Formats: sequence, structure tokens, C-alpha cells
Amino acid sequence: NNSNSNNNNSNNNNNEATSDVAPIMTPHSLKSSEPDLNVIVGRDDNRRTYQHYSTILATYSEYIDTMLATPMRERESRTITFPDIDPIMWETIVNMHTLCGYRSSPISAPVTHVDTLVELVPLLDKYQF
Repeated sequence: NNSNSNNNNSNNNNNEATSDVAPIMTPHSLKSSEPDLNVIVGRDDNRRTYQHYSTILATYSEYIDTMLATPMRERESRTITFPDIDPIMWETIVNMHTLCGYRSSPISAPVTHVDTLVELVPLLDKYQF
């Protein structure tokens, strides 16, 4: 097997070829499985696709868990779209959960800008993070 660094380099090379796909966002990459869910956030020129492990992301959000547990389009396509969340907000949400642990309140993680917090709170509520 290749080392983790080699896997990360190959992922980065793939991401360079497809500039709208961001690196995998998880606490750590798993050797035993590949990400199985694409999350598309933002609109128009500010749109980005992230790869996630569905089970990890479902632990962050009851909304996402429900989408993946019921016979919805997102479950079949393995793609969830959030046009009202820009990429920076998405990364903030995922990083906050990574710092705080699963199903804990991400609001307890440090946020450096009040403006970010003001934008973040309604999204956390709307999507049950």
C-alpha cells in the first residue's frame, strides 16, 4: 500500500485537474474507505465541491442524516447542494465540528470574526448542525 502522503498527493493532483473540487474535508483520511458524498456549496463563480465521508458528515447534521437515510434524490446521487452556504462558511462549519467533536455544538469553537458568527448561526440552525 502507498503511504498516506502519497494518497494525499494523488488527491491533490486530481484536484488540480478539476479546479472546482476541493480536498477531502474530514478530521483525517481513512485508509479503509473512500469519501462517498459530494457536497456542493455556493453559487455561480463562488461554487465549490467538497468530498466527504457520508457517515461522518451525517453525525454533524440531523438534516444531512435524514437526507441520506430517506429515499431522496441526494441519497441516490450521493450529492448534496447548499447554494446558500458559501465555501468559506462550509469550511468553517466542518472545521468547527472537527475541533468540537461529533454532535457537539460547533458554536463553542472559537470564531475570530463577529461577522462570521452572525452569518454562521442561521445556517447552523437551518441545517441542524
